Amino acid sequence: MDTKKPLIFIVDDEPIFLELLEGLLEDDYNVRTANCGIEALQKVLEEPLPDLIFLDLVMPDISGVVVCKQLKQNPRLAHIPVLFFTANRDIEDEVSGFEAGAVDYIHKPLSPPLLLARMRTHLELKAAHEAVSKQKTQLEQLLEIRSKELEQARSLAFNWVETVVSNKSEERSRFYLDSLKENLGLPNGIDIQQLLHQTTPSTEKQDSPANKEPPKRELIEQQLELILNSKGFSMAKRMRGLLRFIVKETLDGHASTLKAFTIAVEVFQRDERFDPQQDPLIRVQAGNLRKRLEQYYLTDGREDNIIINIPKGSYGAVFSIRS
Repeated sequence: MDTKKPLIFIVDDEPIFLELLEGLLEDDYNVRTANCGIEALQKVLEEPLPDLIFLDLVMPDISGVVVCKQLKQNPRLAHIPVLFFTANRDIEDEVSGFEAGAVDYIHKPLSPPLLLARMRTHLELKAAHEAVSKQKTQLEQLLEIRSKELEQARSLAFNWVETVVSNKSEERSRFYLDSLKENLGLPNGIDIQQLLHQTTPSTEKQDSPANKEPPKRELIEQQLELILNSKGFSMAKRMRGLLRFIVKETLDGHASTLKAFTIAVEVFQRDERFDPQQDPLIRVQAGNLRKRLEQYYLTDGREDNIIINIPKGSYGAVFSIRS
């Protein structure tokens, strides 16, 4: 197998059809085939994973829609584009396929130029999405490094000034404080000594709500499962996926970088052309999620200790302990 070539996985119960497609693709692509749904679910996990899947909508053992749903439920496979083959043009069948996670339909009898064009388009979209995800991860790592460096520098500066101030006369102390204030670009109304005391970690235990530690991750995850299995969420697939994604990203420290575009691509399988300014999908879904959470804590979750909330104007989650 030439590892530089994309791997195309074709699932169809007609041997002649499989031979036709293999002959069409073998020069430019690696090809793997399966002739039924059960075989497809086994072979799709073989390494290397496919870059694109062609899936027959109607098969004798398991329907293509069921196979597609199972593929999308596996985190290792969910990012792989699935294109359905179908001989009929029933709108309801096509809608069910898109809801299962497919990205396109190709109708039989095939038009080879059309099939190749659509396949190349979805391979390019997949590559672009992977590049964006990689860049996002790199930027998040860089931001975390820079934030730590800035915090360390700030802490060193304040510690140094505190040491100097504690060992100098009042006149020289004021000189050092004014110099620090000027270099930090602080407004004239700011009391630098008060700021020093505010930013110096206190060794005394604070009882104010702002200083209470957030719930532990394992408790938040347990609360998440309670919510997802409640009456208001158990049958709402999109809401379940959205809440699970937001909570996980927040727990992993990515709340500040959660954007509508990221959610549209990662949760709702929208492509790179999705424009949050033109399409209100994510704003609407986030609003619905907030309402469902509010309703949950008024009914099933009224006795729960852990509160999961999605504040307005944000896609990150906030976790707290009921007082």
